[in-house]
Amino acid sequence: MFKKILVPLDGSTLAEKVLSHVKPLARGFGSEVILFHVLRIPAISASPNATIIEDEELAEQDAQRYLERVENHLEEEGISARPVIVKGKAAESIVDYAELERVDLIAMSTHGRSGLGRWVFGSVAERVLQGAHCPILLIHAREE
Repeated sequence: MFKKILVPLDGSTLAEKVLSHVKPLARGFGSEVILFHVLRIPAISASPNATIIEDEELAEQDAQRYLERVENHLEEEGISARPVIVKGKAAESIVDYAELERVDLIAMSTHGRSGLGRWVFGSVAERVLQGAHCPILLIHAREE
């Protein structure tokens, strides 16, 4: 039923909380878990700036190392996983990639912002819910 599960991760422990729910699904269905990270592109870029490019390169290297660590952890547990890094806006990138790859499930944590935080940052989970064309598993992650 779920051959491909897309798991957006932002590097936070809150985002990773969804993995405890994804693991039994992946084992049960023999799913491939796509570990998905979105690098944000600088909003204003009138001319190339070497420090921005270096920061982007460093951010991409950090994201790659992070996803490889999560991938290795899953594979040690017998779960097939692969990392994917894209540049763009989080919600739009998740929805677009899910459609492109024809994923069967998007599984993600919601940080549960409310009030001013939600108004300022918006809700990636909410925008994914509105735009995705496949089932979505949302886990409300809380810090412990």
